[in-house]
Amino acid sequence: MNIEYLTPEPGENTLPSFNHGYFQLSIGMALRQQDNFSVVSAISIEIDGKEYIPDISVYPQRKINRLHDIVKTTEMPLLAIEILSPTQGTLEIVNKFQVYFQGGIKSCWLVDPLQGSVVVFSSPDNAQTFTTGDLIDKTLDIGIPIDELFK
Repeated sequence: MNIEYLTPEPGENTLPSFNHGYFQLSIGMALRQQDNFSVVSAISIEIDGKEYIPDISVYPQRKINRLHDIVKTTEMPLLAIEILSPTQGTLEIVNKFQVYFQGGIKSCWLVDPLQGSVVVFSSPDNAQTFTTGDLIDKTLDIGIPIDELFK
């Protein structure tokens, strides 16, 4: 199999990468095991008239209505997860978290696939980094072995 590895130029706008998609699915699957949440990817949320699309949004558990879909919402998720991609910087995501918290989101995670780390923000100024053991989000009472996310 011939695989070509491409590295985008700084500032080049690209679609999410293979690793980005892989870890998005892996994290979503781990969170789906928590019975009290509904986990969705790439739902558009509106905050102060602007559109944001977290990589993963976690809402209180709800029944899915297949006949009436939601494309865009002003309802804030409990948790917004952003996965660092090759074309993003950490500061860009942390600035986005400021907006998320102002909009009413309770917790934000910054996932860095390269480092194998997750930074859990319980507020814009309070964060804890996890690289081994259990990832703990005290705000939402979530505990997941970090190894499950980076298999």
